[in-house]
Amino acid sequence: MNSDDGEALNIAAFETRNAGAKGFGLFATRDIEPGERLIEESPLFILPKQDTLNAAIVESFMQLRSEQRAAYLKLSSYTTTVTDSGTRSGVNGTADDNQPDHDSDECEMSESLAARVVNIWRTNSYMLDDGITLDSAGVGLTTSRLNHSCVPNVYTAYNSTSGCMTVQALKPITAGDELCTAYINGAGKLRSERRAQLSMWGFTCTCIACADGRDESRRREIKTLMTKLEGVKTQMLEGDTSLSVAQIEQAVGDLLDQATLMSDEGLLGPDLADV
Repeated sequence: MNSDDGEALNIAAFETRNAGAKGFGLFATRDIEPGERLIEESPLFILPKQDTLNAAIVESFMQLRSEQRAAYLKLSSYTTTVTDSGTRSGVNGTADDNQPDHDSDECEMSESLAARVVNIWRTNSYMLDDGITLDSAGVGLTTSRLNHSCVPNVYTAYNSTSGCMTVQALKPITAGDELCTAYINGAGKLRSERRAQLSMWGFTCTCIACADGRDESRRREIKTLMTKLEGVKTQMLEGDTSLSVAQIEQAVGDLLDQATLMSDEGLLGPDLADV
């Protein structure tokens, strides 16, 4: 690394600014290299998956410091009640700047404020994967500003050792580009399927992969291979000894084909790593 590279890495990698219909987003302020860690933050609060009931969400909010409550209430919120607890919903509306910040130490919890707190949680919380299970969810103030793309350029993860949510670049990102993560696992889904999953929360994706008229032949092949390989994976995990050498060799070939298709489609995150 030369001295210029060192100076570049000391410059803030991104800024928060208006992203049009998507509300606010994070945008690169300099060129970013693949693998560069961009965010490492502790969630404001974490809830076990089974405890993401409205009362638990409101109680956790009330336990925050006044400045944390004020920051939380500036996050976007989709107003329709979401029944699926704890997952990052993929909704990016704008916060209502006319709403009070409730930044005093004494915060009176009205019915409307409680509803807002719950909706913000359901709009912005991420499942926290400890590498084994998805038993908890949390909200990160900066991470929550990431908008969605079906061809993401950053990857969001949870480090259970440090207790931090992390965001790393998946590919080269040019200064001015928006940083986008994937809210759903859409590698094996066609555009209509992804839209249906995201529209459950009022979100319509406008990324390049969702553009009308976009050729979906690669996604269709990926979906076919994933379906085909799922059965073989299940057999192997269950210790099925009836699989022939030819079947295993075919599965390896299919995996390589799937990896190539996903790379060509720009899917460079955990979906590709899992192949």
